[in-house]
Amino acid sequence: MMPVVIACTCLGYPYFNLLVGLCAALIAWEYSRIISSGHTDYEGKGLIIGLVSAVLVASTDNYTWAFLLLGLISVVFLGIVLAKTLVNRSNINSAEMGRAVYPINSLWMSVGGAYMGGACISLIWIRNEWDNGLLAVIWILVLVWASDCGAYALGRLVGGPKLAPKISPNKTWAGLAGCAVSACIVGAIVAKSIPLENGYELVVISGLIGLVSQMGDLIESAFKRHFGVKDASNLIPGHGGVLDRVDALLAAIFAVALISLFNKGSLLL
Repeated sequence: MMPVVIACTCLGYPYFNLLVGLCAALIAWEYSRIISSGHTDYEGKGLIIGLVSAVLVASTDNYTWAFLLLGLISVVFLGIVLAKTLVNRSNINSAEMGRAVYPINSLWMSVGGAYMGGACISLIWIRNEWDNGLLAVIWILVLVWASDCGAYALGRLVGGPKLAPKISPNKTWAGLAGCAVSACIVGAIVAKSIPLENGYELVVISGLIGLVSQMGDLIESAFKRHFGVKDASNLIPGHGGVLDRVDALLAAIFAVALISLFNKGSLLL
């Protein structure tokens, strides 16, 4: 799938935005199915519509409104949590009391929608608004791919103590080191090719973002383990779902966006 992703990234608007919108719809669908035991209820459909709408708003360069829309979606789901809790309390002696756990699903929808939607909007912002947005997105993509490859390669080669055996039994501390080194190498290549005066800063930042991407992978693994699910879906044979492929990327995008806000601009300038 890498050629498709790189091609859409290079072509930019509207192809890149359409790709992000499609991914937003798919990960929202998978996320809602995990929470709702394999089916998409009205809340899941609302999450899909909300995330796609936020991407559409961001595609008109109204990023503030896009984030406000995400905030509104989260508030709506929190309102559903409150409403369901009040209803359950009023029916405390009824046979439906077993459904009192349902408000937790709405809370998951609120948190997940803000996280996934925020990353999608941030990615569009980076690609379309940064002076070197194309290079920045390619940097993020290659950094995450290299981190995954480095973690897998060194983890299998060295082995050793497990990083989080209860969450992801195959991850090791050696793999985490491989992730950081691979990310630093990507940062060094990008810093040399621009070139940057303080290239070492990008090397360090790339390593940190690589570590954050692995944390994103662990978060999704913990999320799936909590709900007793192995893969987000079966959309990609042999690899699971779209959410399984972009879990590390979502975390990396958030890290780049937040650092950029503090940096008051692109990290690659």
